[in-house]
This record gives sequence, structure tokens and C-alpha cells, in this order.
Amino acid sequence: MEDFHYVSGDFSIVVDGHGGQDCAREVAKEFEERVAAFKTGKRQKAADMKSFFEETFKHIAEKTDKFSGQGACALAVHVGEEEITLANLGDCRAVICRGGKAVALTEDHLPKGDERKRILDLGGAITYASLCERVYKEDEKGDCIYGLAMTRAFGDTEARPFVIPEPTITVEKRTPEDEFILSATDGIWNALKNQKAVEYPDVESLKNAAFSGWGDMFMAADNITVVRIPLQKS
Repeated sequence: MEDFHYVSGDFSIVVDGHGGQDCAREVAKEFEERVAAFKTGKRQKAADMKSFFEETFKHIAEKTDKFSGQGACALAVHVGEEEITLANLGDCRAVICRGGKAVALTEDHLPKGDERKRILDLGGAITYASLCERVYKEDEKGDCIYGLAMTRAFGDTEARPFVIPEPTITVEKRTPEDEFILSATDGIWNALKNQKAVEYPDVESLKNAAFSGWGDMFMAADNITVVRIPLQKS
């Protein structure tokens, strides 16, 4: 199991490791410590939550720069009174149920569109293998190494400058129709469409459906971690 998660009040993070547990564990630990320091006032508060996430992910990137051959994707969420702030790195995803409809709040960092162009312009290679397109880097002998399905992650220093630890940070205004957020690793999203995922009444039934979907497609399953964040007062 290479997934980790942390929830504290209005803050949450899901972390999806690959190649080992150490990097993912470090990401979750550092995020927890930064949130605790933020809440207790042991560090100066950022100008706003977006700045806090920028500083936190930069700090975690520095702490995980020692990891080669393994890495981690991460998705952090803060729910404020009027806004939802998200920091996404890799292929985790946040989807909000708004008036019964699924709305993606983040965009996966995959070798497509602008990310594909960035990697190819830098001299990287993208090849279809093991069910998806992957980012490859040539070693000193000219052999392709490091087939990663995502284009951004903590750790994975051998895959630089193609796979980078720079998150996308977004701010979403809350509306009266907002019901809940699903913040999950790609184990959910590779098995279920966004709309289907928000139609399940609880996390357990959602996870069971995802595992079933994996079995139907591949006779195997990815790690699954999901946090369901309620947005309406009961």
C-alpha cells in the first residue's frame, strides 16, 4: 500500500505513491506538520490559502528531492467559508457534486496537451505502454528508462526535467448547490467516470464499485484512497 491521507478540520490531502512508500509517507508527514504549525500559529500565516499551499508544496518538494526511483502524487484541499482551495500534483483528482452533477475541480497531470508539448520540447519521450501513455527518459546508453504515467510528482529525481514537482493551485467559489467533494487517487478515476462516482451514497460503496470496475477491465486493482468532504450543514 503506497497511498496515504490526512484530514484535519478544513484541510485534507490524499497521496498516491509509486515505486515505494517512503516518498509518499514523507509527503503526508510534512503536510500534516505544516498544517499543524499553521493552525497553532507557530509559523507566520500566509497572505491567503493559495499562498499557503504554494509555500507548503515548495517545502515538500525540497524535502522529497532525495527520492530517486520513487515518487508521489498529491492533492490537498482546504474548504473555506466562501472558497475551496486545491493544490494538485500528478493524477489524483477532486470532483465536486454540485446540484447532483459532477464538476472536476482539478486537471490530471498526464502526457497530453500542454504537458505533452512541454516534455517533448525538453527532449523527453512519450510512449504507450502498460495501458496508457508514459513519460520516458533516455539513460547514458540511450536506453529508455522511467515510464511514468504522470508528468508531475514529488520525488522521481531521475525523471527530471520531464516529471516535475510543480503543482497546479486553483480556487473555486462555493455555491449553495455544492453537496460534497470527492478527493481521490487515480484508483477511483481510472475505474469510474466522474458523474458515476458522485452518485454513490458513501465512500464504501464507491470504493467497492471502483474495485469491481478494475476487476472487469484488468483482473487487477490499483490502490484506492478517497476522502469525501461534506459541504452542506446537516
